[in-house]
Amino acid sequence: MELVIREMDLERDAEGIARMFNESDLAWPGTFIEGQPMTAEMIRDWHTDSAFVAVYLAVVDGEIAGYASFEGEPDQGYLDLLNVNPRFHGLSIGRKLVQTCVNRAIQEGHKRHTLGTWSNNLKAVPVYKKTAHFWRPETSVWMQNYVPGVVQMPICKPFFERYDWYDTYVPTVTQHEDDYRWEGLKVYPMRWQANGESLAVWIDREAQAPVAVDTDDLFVAAIPRGIEALHGDEVTINWRITNKTDTMQRFLVDARGADGLEIDHREMFVVQAGATVEHVATVKVTDQAPFAKDNGDAPAVRSVITFGHDDVELFSGIRARKPIEISTDTPELSVGPGQPRTIGLQLQNRRAETAGGILRLYGEGLKLSWQERKVEIPAEGFLSIPVELTTNDERVYTLEARLTVTGCDTPLIETLQVFSVGAGGLVSQAQRKSARIETDGLRVTVAAKRGEVTLTDKQTRNKLASFGPAMGPPFYHSEAQRREFSIALEQTAGRAIVRLSAESKAQPGLVLCQRVSIAPTGLVVATAWIENRGDLKREGTVRLSLDEGERDLLTTVVPLPEGIVTASAGWWPRLHGDIPRDPAAYAEPWQAWQGRGLAAGVAWQSGVCDIRPGHSGMYLRGAVEDLAAGECSTPLTVALYGHQGEWPDVRSRLLRWAEAPRQQLRVRAVAQATIEPGLLLTESDQVETTVRASSMLNRAFDGRIRLSCEPALRVDRDEWRAPGLIQGQGAEHSIQLTLPAQRVGVYGGEVELALPMLHTRTPFHVARLGLGGSVRVRSVRDRGHDVWQIENGTSQVKVSADYGPSAYSWLLDGEEQLASFYPETRGLAWVHPFYGGIFPVLLPKDSWCSEGFLHQAPRTAAPIETTDGWGLRWTGVRLTVEPAQEQLRDLLVEFDVTTLGHSPVLKMAYRLINRRAIARECLIGLNAMPSLGGAVEDLVLVSADDWHHDTLVGSSRWGQRWAAVVNPHSARAALLVSNRNAVGLWATAQVGRLFSSMYEVRLAANETHETSFYLALADNLDEARRYIVLQNA
Repeated sequence: MELVIREMDLERDAEGIARMFNESDLAWPGTFIEGQPMTAEMIRDWHTDSAFVAVYLAVVDGEIAGYASFEGEPDQGYLDLLNVNPRFHGLSIGRKLVQTCVNRAIQEGHKRHTLGTWSNNLKAVPVYKKTAHFWRPETSVWMQNYVPGVVQMPICKPFFERYDWYDTYVPTVTQHEDDYRWEGLKVYPMRWQANGESLAVWIDREAQAPVAVDTDDLFVAAIPRGIEALHGDEVTINWRITNKTDTMQRFLVDARGADGLEIDHREMFVVQAGATVEHVATVKVTDQAPFAKDNGDAPAVRSVITFGHDDVELFSGIRARKPIEISTDTPELSVGPGQPRTIGLQLQNRRAETAGGILRLYGEGLKLSWQERKVEIPAEGFLSIPVELTTNDERVYTLEARLTVTGCDTPLIETLQVFSVGAGGLVSQAQRKSARIETDGLRVTVAAKRGEVTLTDKQTRNKLASFGPAMGPPFYHSEAQRREFSIALEQTAGRAIVRLSAESKAQPGLVLCQRVSIAPTGLVVATAWIENRGDLKREGTVRLSLDEGERDLLTTVVPLPEGIVTASAGWWPRLHGDIPRDPAAYAEPWQAWQGRGLAAGVAWQSGVCDIRPGHSGMYLRGAVEDLAAGECSTPLTVALYGHQGEWPDVRSRLLRWAEAPRQQLRVRAVAQATIEPGLLLTESDQVETTVRASSMLNRAFDGRIRLSCEPALRVDRDEWRAPGLIQGQGAEHSIQLTLPAQRVGVYGGEVELALPMLHTRTPFHVARLGLGGSVRVRSVRDRGHDVWQIENGTSQVKVSADYGPSAYSWLLDGEEQLASFYPETRGLAWVHPFYGGIFPVLLPKDSWCSEGFLHQAPRTAAPIETTDGWGLRWTGVRLTVEPAQEQLRDLLVEFDVTTLGHSPVLKMAYRLINRRAIARECLIGLNAMPSLGGAVEDLVLVSADDWHHDTLVGSSRWGQRWAAVVNPHSARAALLVSNRNAVGLWATAQVGRLFSSMYEVRLAANETHETSFYLALADNLDEARRYIVLQNA
């Protein structure tokens, strides 16, 4: 067997790398490829987008057997991903790849090498520890290797010039954290032995640097006597030196402090042969000393110990805290003007004795429930004190808490910011490395580090989203993720504007810019671009990385041509190809997510040309452009919006921003089986249709389809296999549904799709609206007037153009179902004239003439026959009206009243035609006054939102998809349903109960607007409710 470890050649190796990962899939918990085989194209995309310093491959007899990607950061190298094909386990390939990455960290001049793994990776943890990695305590699992820095230490170089660092390393291999203590310090002990020679180095875990070195000639250490101190404390540093040679040695200690640790100590002394000496000095821990630096390391004293022509550099980490700390029970204080808010002031005493004193509060413009109070904080204990504060204006207030401890002349001062924001308001404040903007419901924080913008719901304090810019490619682990941006904040025209910029170190003159605008409504608009301020031509583009938060708690929502797809955000969209990369392939330009009572989303406009899913959200990027000196890239612009609620509101807000039309899209599952359409209309005993299974997942699953129906509905086959379901490749099966013979009604069922990781159920309905047979329309005389009569074998409807116009009579089995004043003209409650029956209404916008103006206009009636999408022929009468009222001229109303053979259902189509070349606005609707064989004043009204009316008190309910009227004596019910929120109910006190619809219509020039209504009669309310499904017809 020939094993070669070499760097990757992407074009040559992509296919072999893909094969290796595919064969390694089951070796990873939860699998590696997650059901989607890797391809050479995916490998190329991944590595083109990644800023790896190097990718190493282990090649066995020409086959790629192992992989390790190495990244470089300031002071450290990082093994990003390590994998070995299980067929080649046991050949030490993983260990050799780790060694190669550590050696690359040495070559790059890094101080350490790191990697991440998991606690149950029992095979790998010993390998990592044998290669000098330590498991950092309280992590799962972060491993740190300090060989690169040790190898480069002058005192250690002679040993490593003779010996290999791996071959001579003496590891301690355990399957747990490496929580070592030495001389009171938290350390990682490292030891090497070879041919009777030895070397040992102790790494200060908090400072992440050497604190002691032991060679065959010398032991030297800089030991702090206290690794956690309080501001104002003095900590002793003990330099211990052992001279193991047989000659006297002269030593110079030069100790300097930084980051709030004050020491400037220089001392020269002699150590005799074989002797050990100790020298001490004091470190002053000032109030400026932090607990941790920006990178998480402890502040440290740097000691340079010089002997002869050599020196050794040691670091002594000391973490500092305030002796007494003042905070609040709410991290970010936010109140409404004039609204008292009680907060808890929290005091923590870290000293070993009780701290007593006076706590004073100062706040210009703040009304405080108290301003001075004696306090006593237990030794190493806590105290919480409530204080009520009230603000008057919208602005940022400063609350200063000043604690004067008994026996201490210098008070402890803590300054807190209080944001006062009212409904519809906006307040902002900039600090040195951040900016904070608040509306009444949203908090936006902008950080200089990585230019990250975070949106948080103020009430729940849950994250809605965060995003940050990068330029590339490559993007992954690019320098923008480590850069610090400049921040400028201004508030203008009612908005807060934050401008960020950062210059590339790798490509001087290339500047990444971002502008973030926050409106009082909570809409956040971000624009990112690149400026070439240098002299050289550059190439690149910008990308926004969007983090949606805890995706396992969220549902993702994506509008695609197939429908608005919803799925658990934890696993879709996640993989290559799950969602389109081309923004034009989306039905609408947005995505959303919701969970924990919150919803948020992002929309895109110009500049976005590529959309990709990520494990925590998504990436939006622009096109790669060549930028000459002085040029800017095409700006990439997106908007984010989040609130307490659900995604449809987010969709509406984002579509308004994007100026994009709302498409008629149905909500669907990411994988589902359906009968399409989900509502079947028929007049027959049998219906033939198709069951279709489809998946938006770009990974194949074998599924099973099951169809279940209510007892009255039978199906010829109810179960099928659906192998290999994947995006673009579904399954179809023809079925025959049998309905009860000679019975009208609505029948339901559901189609279930069972996949290994998803079960979905989709309902369907079959509505038999008639029994077939002809419908006759003829002209008759009724009480001296010519009217049209529609006869369908079961019922008879009379329609008059002159009276109303209206359908004024509906006889079902000889019993009148409508209440009308035909042929008289009467009023109803406040309205005159009122015709009863079923009649359309049209009036100008902002008019309150409830009777409308159609009765004043020329009108005609004629037989009509139309065929719907299910092939049903609806036959009846069309009423045509040309309004004469000035504001309604050049509008044409067509109102169809139709039915089917032997049907208890009427279909009304209201068609409004704008015959002008300008936009028009008006109100349209209809009134339908049922009697259901009884007295109208006895009827009970029921609406879609459970509004129920059966008293004499006048009332109304509007804007519903459906409503019902019930005769309490016979139980007969009528249900009116529409394809839009256009149905209402009107209780006219003792006069009657009726359906009443009215809504606003905006017509473009020469546009036609149409709304359909179905009026169904049933034996009872439960049967009537079944016709609600006609809203989807």
